[in-house]
Amino acid sequence: VAIKTLNEEFPNVPLLFNILGACYQSLKQFDASIQMFETAVSLKPDYAEAHFNLGVILKVSGRTHLAVESYRKAIELLPNYLGAHINLGNALKQIGELEEAILSYQNAITINPDYAEAYNNLGITFMSLGRLEEAVKSYDNAISINSGFYDAHNNLAMALKKLKRLDEALVNYERANELKPDINFIFGHILHTKMTLCIWDNLTSDLKDLRKKINKGQKVVAAFSMLGLIDDPKLQRKATEIYANDKFPISNVLPKIEYYPKHKKIRIGYFSADFHNHATMHLMAELFECHDKSSFELIAFSFGPDQQDAWRKRVLLSFDEFIDVSLKSNED
Repeated sequence: VAIKTLNEEFPNVPLLFNILGACYQSLKQFDASIQMFETAVSLKPDYAEAHFNLGVILKVSGRTHLAVESYRKAIELLPNYLGAHINLGNALKQIGELEEAILSYQNAITINPDYAEAYNNLGITFMSLGRLEEAVKSYDNAISINSGFYDAHNNLAMALKKLKRLDEALVNYERANELKPDINFIFGHILHTKMTLCIWDNLTSDLKDLRKKINKGQKVVAAFSMLGLIDDPKLQRKATEIYANDKFPISNVLPKIEYYPKHKKIRIGYFSADFHNHATMHLMAELFECHDKSSFELIAFSFGPDQQDAWRKRVLLSFDEFIDVSLKSNED
């Protein structure tokens, strides 16, 4: 209220609009917050902090593409603006501009070589691109700077597991859990890794604990890991719902999808990461070929690797349209 009163007395002071924007943000009145920051930068176009703050609130409110523009403007005004570089990387990563996100994190590291969070985020981006060795190196750098960085230990474990370095993965999962007990889903990762290594110690009691935690709605196991742990469809469904609601919450970023008018053919879209030499494709390829093309139009949405092998070439012939969405954001 005091800031608002000052603002009314001095209506052309960018600092006051910037502070008001922060106040509205704290109150979660995002539209009002955006309006205040936009006014601040209109009054003072070289106000880097206000551009940065505008980027933060735009991203929070789901307008990530616009947030990218605000962060870039802040960096243009202050090239060594560390927070803007890291936030730009996070926003770019979210909209699927992964290579550009890497450059932003590397810029942040150039400005501050001891920025453990930047190395961790860089590792996450390398992981998204399947560049696992580079991800491991980034996580190692983060941990060398901050040995208690539990997120980096957890992420390192995930990368090592993908590289089949299971002993090292287990050590890092357990270290992360030791640093911060009950990290979301880590209990399931530890159990699944132990089973893969044929370490059966305390398995019976661990599975009892897992069952109790799931029934309490706790975030303890990833959906896929659960399949190999407890053969109970109802419990598997509950674990999957917990996981899906956490990782993919309901979003109102996109408008309502209106009902389509009838088409001459029924259109079927297949989403898969496995349109290549993979067990799933060995099972599915003939199914695609058996569709009656006079009645059905088939569209493939691939979010897996672009492996130009015989299986991918085979399934390409089955689809009317094949769209690679691997580097696109959910919104795109």
